Amino acid sequence: MRKQKLIDAAGAGLIKRVKQMLEADVCVNSLDAEGNSPLICAAEEGHEDIVQLLLDHGADVQARNVMNESALHVAAWNGHAGVVSALLAHGAAVNQPGPDGETPLLLAADGGFIDVARRLLEAGANPSCQNSRGECPLQWAAWSGSEELVKLFLSHGADLHARDTHPSAGWTALLCAAHQGHAHVLRLLMDVGAHVDVLDFSARSALALAAGGGYADCVRVLLSSAAAKRMLDEPSVADCIDTRGRTPLLIAAGRGHLAVVEELLKAGPALNAIDADGCSALHLAAQDGHLEVVRVLLEHGAVDGLPDLRGRTPADLARSNGHAAVAKVLNEGATLKKEAPPDALWELVEIALQNKQVPRPQLEAAVSRTCKEAKKGTYWGCTLRFYLQKHGWPVDQ
Repeated sequence: MRKQKLIDAAGAGLIKRVKQMLEADVCVNSLDAEGNSPLICAAEEGHEDIVQLLLDHGADVQARNVMNESALHVAAWNGHAGVVSALLAHGAAVNQPGPDGETPLLLAADGGFIDVARRLLEAGANPSCQNSRGECPLQWAAWSGSEELVKLFLSHGADLHARDTHPSAGWTALLCAAHQGHAHVLRLLMDVGAHVDVLDFSARSALALAAGGGYADCVRVLLSSAAAKRMLDEPSVADCIDTRGRTPLLIAAGRGHLAVVEELLKAGPALNAIDADGCSALHLAAQDGHLEVVRVLLEHGAVDGLPDLRGRTPADLARSNGHAAVAKVLNEGATLKKEAPPDALWELVEIALQNKQVPRPQLEAAVSRTCKEAKKGTYWGCTLRFYLQKHGWPVDQ
């Protein structure tokens, strides 16, 4: 009973009661049912004077509760910088992992406690430590948008390119910032060498994550970077596809992010690229009724008559989902000349699709011409490319 009273008094900040009980020889390392000692309880609540008193009376600074938390873990988690310093001065293990492998530095980063993080780093905390999911302090700082924390971790040598190990993520600090829409952090990370073209485990780039979140300012920053500009003349960063076959333009169009679509169109993406279901950006915008996105795509030359893998045009999807206004715009805006391709080219593609032998140079020339016409937005070019893709041909989008 007396042991529990000491623990309660320490947590409540009752220093006189704590002194009385310690003078009465109540065990300073008493534990409650959850394994919390007086020191852990005082540290969690930020009672620096009681923490110091307990430490002076021999409290075990490394003691853990049943959750595997030490006094340093709970102090860092709650942002109690003075308590953290007192514990470190008495030899608290600065890099000891706690629940889910999270060190005190990770907990400070998660809470955005810059002063605590600085004190931990000065005491030797590993700036690139990772929890059980492979997450590190720099990623959490980027996720929260704390430019000051990002700079602090980088100044202490944090791994700029580290990524977590979660099966559905695989994110670096840059990808975290893009997902959360922190343009200022993106700019900072790119200035120190973060890779703009890095992909997560779902093959999503920072641009795709920013586009999906509707963060036009982040899209602008990413596309304006020197690295992105170099890639715009190669396999474009604007046309990088994820595991569903979707480019940033398709993602943004499908979610109705008009400002992002307009930013992406400035980079000259493949306007009529299709995903694994044969849907273009126009399909995805039409099926969810994003009228203004549909208008912008049409104004830039999106092909309105291209069928998906189930034979549905954007207008078909708009009608079937009850978006009459979108269907009307698509029908009224149909300006494509649906002329047939040259007979010889059509026959060549038909032969190729039937898996018959075609001279390689001749076939490559046919595919190349088809793709060029598709990029121009001609109906026959898009139609031929559609059939090639449907039959598994790796054609350039």
